[in-house]
Amino acid sequence: MADVARLARPVLELVIEMRAGRAQVPAIRQVVKGWLLERGLDDARRGDALLVVAELLNNAVEAGRGGDVEIGLRLLLSADRLRISVRDDAPGVPEQRRVLAAGHAPVLVAGEDPGGWGLGIVKALSVEFGVRRAACGKTVFVVVEV
Repeated sequence: MADVARLARPVLELVIEMRAGRAQVPAIRQVVKGWLLERGLDDARRGDALLVVAELLNNAVEAGRGGDVEIGLRLLLSADRLRISVRDDAPGVPEQRRVLAAGHAPVLVAGEDPGGWGLGIVKALSVEFGVRRAACGKTVFVVVEV
C-alpha cells in the first residue's frame, strides 16, 4: 500500500536559472519557501530544505569569490524525497570543516576563517550528497527526506 501512495504523488520540479550574488540569495530562498509551502511540506521539513538551499546558494556565490555567478537551482519533489541541486560556473569546490564527535564544540584557531560549517550541517540533514564537476563549474546536490 505504501508503494502505491509513493507512486500517487508525481514528481514536481522547480527550476531557477539566473546570474546571482549574495544580494539575490534571500529572494531566491523566498521563492523556494513559497513553492515548498504550496506543496504542503511541514514546518520542520521546509526549514531543513530552506537551510540546505541557502547553504548551497551561499557556497556557489562564495566560490565565485563573492561576485555574481551563473546559478542553476533545481528542486525535484517526490512522495518522500526532495532533491536539491545547485549548479554554478565558479571554479571553486566547496570545502567542509571537519565536524567533531557529538557533544564536542568546534574549535577555531586564531586567525582562521570561521566559515565552512554549512556543508557539515547539509550532510547531516541529507540522505544523499554529492558534487559533480563540469568543464565550467560544478553541481552540488543533496537529497533530503520529506
